Amino acid sequence: MKNSDNIKLLTEKFFDGITTLEEERALYSYFSGDDIDLSLMPLQDMFRDLAALNNSVTADSIPTSVPATAKRPKARWRNMWTAFAAAAAAILLLVIVKTQAGRHEEQQLAALYEGSYMIVDGKRIDDLRKLKPEIEKSLSEAEQIERLMTADDMARKAELDVLSVMQTDEEREKIEKLINDDDSDNEKR
Repeated sequence: MKNSDNIKLLTEKFFDGITTLEEERALYSYFSGDDIDLSLMPLQDMFRDLAALNNSVTADSIPTSVPATAKRPKARWRNMWTAFAAAAAAILLLVIVKTQAGRHEEQQLAALYEGSYMIVDGKRIDDLRKLKPEIEKSLSEAEQIERLMTADDMARKAELDVLSVMQTDEEREKIEKLINDDDSDNEKR
């Protein structure tokens, strides 16, 4: 096997996180030299930088509990992929929930306002999302008119009650005139 083929295998092992310290030193040594395979040239600066970092670490600074042939842990990559998968799952779940909420709202609108439409500037609008606010506005106005009509009816009934207890026609006429004058003043405003 050619040296460059061996180095290519070692770089694959390095990026998989399964090289030993001895294999890493072999990579640092190879990339520090001048006879580098052209396909591996893009990695030269990275391995030279790592070699410089490795040379700054002394034998005393390496913990004695870690054997010299210890392998790099794969857990970091596994954790990163797990976090990525969890984030992707959360985003997917959020999209599904939003979609379902939109469908539920559409079903509610269809149940309430199915067949409704309005004509605006000669164009028929039957989009329930556009109709809903207009329908709610119309219902609110109708409720307000109903309250006013109920208040007017109550006022008229009170007027009739007052008139019915009047002893004489003269008193009744004075009160009717006052009520009618008050009504005409209100209409002028």
